[in-house]
Amino acid sequence: MRKQNEIIKELRTERNISQQSLAMGITTRESVSNFERRGTNITSNTLIEFLDKMNVSLEEYYYLLNDKNLTQKQKTFVDGAKYFGDIKEQKKYLKMLESMYMSTNDSAYLLITSQYRLLYSMKNNDSKTNELKDDIENIKNHLNNVYNWGRFELSLFTNVLFIFNSEYIYSTYRRVIKDMKLYSNHPYYKDNIGIFIKNCLILFWKRKHYTQMEYLLLELDILSKNVTYTNERFTYLIFKKVLSSQGEFDISMIEPEIEILKYMGYNDYAQQIIHSFT
Repeated sequence: MRKQNEIIKELRTERNISQQSLAMGITTRESVSNFERRGTNITSNTLIEFLDKMNVSLEEYYYLLNDKNLTQKQKTFVDGAKYFGDIKEQKKYLKMLESMYMSTNDSAYLLITSQYRLLYSMKNNDSKTNELKDDIENIKNHLNNVYNWGRFELSLFTNVLFIFNSEYIYSTYRRVIKDMKLYSNHPYYKDNIGIFIKNCLILFWKRKHYTQMEYLLLELDILSKNVTYTNERFTYLIFKKVLSSQGEFDISMIEPEIEILKYMGYNDYAQQIIHSFT
């Protein structure tokens, strides 16, 4: 991990901001100089104000602090997706997560354990749902008790949508996710919200819950009129046709949209859409 003072100096000089300018309204030029040269302590508020003046987000800062790599914790959480096809590796991974929770008492490890236990069970067509009640409760309790959701909560909710009823999913979008305005222009948020909405629409369609599907499509229509949500616009156009045909839907109905996605080079996204309906 790199040193904070080195990163602040690097960010400041790259942006051609003097120590005096960075310090103005926050601290003294001498304090900035001492911090950059010797790594003297600064408060978290001062650090945040420095970053804000340089138009650098905390997430970007922590990425640089960790040598442009995922943290070990982030890597651990992502690793679970590797083992969907290997039951033996799934068990090892879940044990490792449980061990991390016991050693750190970090509830995030417990929640990710519950998430992957549910995902693996669904993938393996395991019908032992009684054994997963605690996992379902762990996730539901966390999401219901956190008022200001971050990317962690949105990702957790998106990955286990199948444990919630359709009315709750849509009301949560209206009550919590739609109000994540702080992140609305962040590329990670856009990606997360796009995946969430697509997963919701697929789930509603499979459940034949067309009312919730229609409500969410109305929301998506408004959201995707912003050109930065181009992928989501394709999702809207595709699922608008799906909704209009309801039980009579056939994959051939969305061939024009699929061909456009392929033409634009979004082959993986096109295949995901096709796979969703087969």
